Amino acid sequence: EDRERAENYDLPIRQLEEVISDITGQQIKFELQENPLAILIHVDEQPLEFEQLPDGLKSIVSWLGDLIMRLDRIQWTSSMPLTEHNFILFLDEIEIHLHPAWQRKILPVVQQLFPNAQIFISTHSPFVVGSVDGAWVHRFVKDEKGHSRLQGEPIRSEDSNSYEYILSEIFGVTERFGIEVERDLQEFKTIKGQILRNSPDYDKAHFEQLIRKLMSQSAEIQSIIGMELRQLSRLTNRTFA
Repeated sequence: EDRERAENYDLPIRQLEEVISDITGQQIKFELQENPLAILIHVDEQPLEFEQLPDGLKSIVSWLGDLIMRLDRIQWTSSMPLTEHNFILFLDEIEIHLHPAWQRKILPVVQQLFPNAQIFISTHSPFVVGSVDGAWVHRFVKDEKGHSRLQGEPIRSEDSNSYEYILSEIFGVTERFGIEVERDLQEFKTIKGQILRNSPDYDKAHFEQLIRKLMSQSAEIQSIIGMELRQLSRLTNRTFA
């Protein structure tokens, strides 16, 4: 009947449920089953054992649960709630196994759960990088000996930056489409340059075939090629099929 101790034990579990629910958009509840002894996780009121969870949910429950347990074992000098203590938290690729929609939410939710923690994370996800405002992003690259080195000055993150900007400026990925489509687009731009320079190497039949191939792709590719062709026609006073 020690209600204070019971509340101290119950609070972080309820917080954990709320955090995971916020990330996944599903209602999460933990249940201690006494006979046989087991912990069930209710996902939208469906009771599941840990091994039955999808990998993304299993990952979140694992590391957040482990972190709460470790915080609980520390002999803190104050009686404030576990999640409100000051500590340094290192997280390695928290996006593993997570759907992109969950990757966008995980870091802001962790910041909300641990408001006084200083958080360092490693990530390869533009969704994680773009999820917070005012964080410092340090870029690492491998040198010729395979050692990781800092590249350039740190960049302050902004949640108003597009994922295309983050991929280009932070991860160095400038391609927007698949490998074959990018190759065809680059060839299109090369031939377009030849036409504008009146190069004798211009192969009209091949260019028309390339146009037809690109125009058979997605509506986005069709829009890009259509705009390029209109510009090319305006500059050359010629029509391109």
